[in-house]
Amino acid sequence: MAFGLTFGLSAHAQVPAPAAPIVAPTLRTKVEPVYPPDLLADGLRGTVVVELDLDSLGAVTKATVVTSAGPQFDAAALVAARGLVFAPAMQAGGAVPVRIRYRFDFAPLVALDRRGLAPSLGRYDRRGLEQAPAGFASLEGRVLERGTGRPVPGALVTMPALATASGPAPEAVTDADGHFRFGLLRSGVHEVYLPGSSHKPLRAPVTIASGKTTTLTLRPERLSYSVYRATAERPPEPGEMARRSLGIEEIQKIPGVQGDAFKVVQNLPGVARGTAGNGLLIVRGSAPQDTQVNVEGVRVPLMYHFAGLYSILNTDLLDAIDFYPGGYPVRYGRQTGGIVTARLAVPKEGDPWHGYLESNVFHTGFFLSGPLGKDTHLTAAARRSYIDFVLDAVISTFDLKKFVPFTLAPRYYDAQLKLDHRIGPRTDATVMLFGTDDGLKALVLDPPPAFPDARGDVNTRSSFWTLMGIVRHRGDKWTATTTLGALLATADASIFDVFRFEAFGREYTFRQDFTLGEGPLQLRTGVDLVCNPYEIEVYAPPLRATGERGQFPGPPPDRNTVFTHEADLLINNGAWFDAVFRLHPRWEVVPGLRLDHFGGASQGLSVTPRLNLRHKWNERLTFKAAVGGTTQRPQPHEVSVRFGNPDLKPVRGFEVAAGGEFQASEAIDIDLQGFQKELRDLAVVPDGIVPRPPFVNTGVGHVSGLELLVRHKPVGPFFGWIAYTLQRATRIDRPGVPERPFGWDQTHILTALGSYKLPDNWEVGARWRYVTGNPLTDVETVAWNEKQDTYTRVRSACNNCGRLPAFHQLDVRVDKKWVYESWMLSIYMDVQNVYNRQNAESIRYNFDASLHEYQAGLPIVPALGARAEF
Repeated sequence: MAFGLTFGLSAHAQVPAPAAPIVAPTLRTKVEPVYPPDLLADGLRGTVVVELDLDSLGAVTKATVVTSAGPQFDAAALVAARGLVFAPAMQAGGAVPVRIRYRFDFAPLVALDRRGLAPSLGRYDRRGLEQAPAGFASLEGRVLERGTGRPVPGALVTMPALATASGPAPEAVTDADGHFRFGLLRSGVHEVYLPGSSHKPLRAPVTIASGKTTTLTLRPERLSYSVYRATAERPPEPGEMARRSLGIEEIQKIPGVQGDAFKVVQNLPGVARGTAGNGLLIVRGSAPQDTQVNVEGVRVPLMYHFAGLYSILNTDLLDAIDFYPGGYPVRYGRQTGGIVTARLAVPKEGDPWHGYLESNVFHTGFFLSGPLGKDTHLTAAARRSYIDFVLDAVISTFDLKKFVPFTLAPRYYDAQLKLDHRIGPRTDATVMLFGTDDGLKALVLDPPPAFPDARGDVNTRSSFWTLMGIVRHRGDKWTATTTLGALLATADASIFDVFRFEAFGREYTFRQDFTLGEGPLQLRTGVDLVCNPYEIEVYAPPLRATGERGQFPGPPPDRNTVFTHEADLLINNGAWFDAVFRLHPRWEVVPGLRLDHFGGASQGLSVTPRLNLRHKWNERLTFKAAVGGTTQRPQPHEVSVRFGNPDLKPVRGFEVAAGGEFQASEAIDIDLQGFQKELRDLAVVPDGIVPRPPFVNTGVGHVSGLELLVRHKPVGPFFGWIAYTLQRATRIDRPGVPERPFGWDQTHILTALGSYKLPDNWEVGARWRYVTGNPLTDVETVAWNEKQDTYTRVRSACNNCGRLPAFHQLDVRVDKKWVYESWMLSIYMDVQNVYNRQNAESIRYNFDASLHEYQAGLPIVPALGARAEF
């Protein structure tokens, strides 16, 4: 009988330091299951995988069968599992509860005598076993998974032809590195057999030479390579309200997001839909610029390539994405929307070199990762689009210039280089360089009749590169994490002779986080400093955009284009402190306080207290609540000396949320919460044709809603979720004016998605979305402008009283994988908008606004891709 500890840990209780890795528990007391007597006559074999909940002492508190071999084998495995004792899992120097998977392999036991242990007719005869050298093995080998090259631990290896009347066939079980060995065997050609459990059975011939050791490598094929990696799941932080985490394997199989980690956030509760797939994150009624995206605490200024096709960071560098729509810990600040943070993958000791080359209709890229010695690990990735090559070739080859009055050359590339190093048993470091460069150029060859002056170039380019370093130290009952970041960003744009924009900026980040103590009281504190010198040049009409959809009044009439050159230094200093009180095993109370100081334009000091609560009613049900304030600096153009108001105050927010989490089964979790958020001192455009100042802090906002997430975790062949948001977001621009819907207000947001593993390495998935249409302001009348010989549209005084038709769309993804000896080939088809729904994104009017039609978004978009990986 063989047994093995499968890969995978998932902590399910509180831990002192979220960033610290979990050290796996080790087996102290082994218990072998009793083979069911009723099955002995049939000689059946079986493998049972059980999921064990271990407490902080290493004792088994719960055992559940996840891979069955039949009722009798399952019952025997559960009895044995409850007697296992482990040395507890460790994190940040302390013992923590975890959830692991343990494997039992059943085989009938037959009494063996000495002569049946190693029958041989070779150099060492049956009476001369003592003459064989100590530790001699006739056969040694290793079991490596076909295609991936990963070792297969706990695999049973047998040699059926060597069974005798007095004894069964010799057997061996692979160790953690996949190695196995047999002692003295009879010489000749024999068959090695792997019965397989999670892999297909494998038979291979081997020649045993008398007195010599034969080596053999076996490569069984996995039953399904669409297997979700079992990594350590970071448990909820103390008092945490609404963190939603997704592992990378889930992300890569979700239809409609092209395997992109950050785009999947758009499918979670609390997130409104952006326009035409632009990738904007509109979280709980806040504008897109109010939500921060960061990598391990270092801000990312540009998350998506043009049109929101892909994010700038390769998903395979990440371990998971954490999304906080609200109620986030005090270590995050300076935002009134949500927080999206990416956790970098930490390489495991012994990970071999691996990687892939991938190409799809948008880009070609590579990923490579492997060890540079015992304590150092290198990861590199890069992608380059070729849309510019394809468009230029198509337009030239088929002479489409007469149909397309301009030429397009969009292109993007990104690159990442990461180095992980273990400094000591308690200290490790990560250094990472990543960045992107996007460009789009259009040359108008034949301007449309309605725009005779539309001649010249349209150019945009944006680029940034970030160098960051992280040092993590885990002491006795304390942890420290130091993060440094340096960013260099440039952007320029020009539209004919009307608009030119150039910007150059740097951003330096320093973060220091501490966690002190564990048990009934835990203290957490830290500082984060951001220094942002920038320089801009603008030649443009004085636009008055607030960043809210539908609120772009544009330049005042008869105002000349102006030029400005500005430089400033923005400094954001923050300090935070919270305490975790566990005065009762089922209660967590986390009061916290954050202080933020804004230097440069829009100076100010902000103090934001927060309080988070969690109460574990029973093993399945947990109640939670959060209340607290937020603050955010105005946008750069709003505090510009020439175009904005440098005296604007920071925006203030206050949010209350409450809800519960229910574990309906081992695979299904339900999260339900309601929230209400108030916003104050919003920057709005005052009344008047030429208002001075152009922005004032008179706006207020109110958002309330209900969020539901029903998630089937990646257990078995299926995973997926249903996310629903019921929400109302309104604004009042100034005292005395009526309340109006927020430009991104969407009452109903429903997403249902799932992915299912089929035999022979096929996988299919689908996503369906339904979203209430965005608000809009109708055109009330038009006025003839004799001087410019055009019609001027006059918008209705009822702001955002209209609404676009509802949006709905079905996306489907199909994956197929072929497995070869040492590499694999995957081909996938990701089809967006399968039934070609003509979703309205805006309204288009004719010259005098007497007629209008809806401007449809993207039609059906099939995306074919291939990946070769080793």
